[in-house]
Amino acid sequence: MPARTFIIILLPACLISIGYFAGEYWKHRRRHRAQVRGFPVDSTRVD
Repeated sequence: MPARTFIIILLPACLISIGYFAGEYWKHRRRHRAQVRGFPVDSTRVD
């Protein structure tokens, strides 16, 4: 399997998973900070 094909397949998968985990991390972090400060919690969140 050529290296270029490997990179073309692997790179988008890595970016998608990194973006997904970063998004989850920021959602939880923002929610936590909001609760600590006593602000109303996001109504957009999905539990």
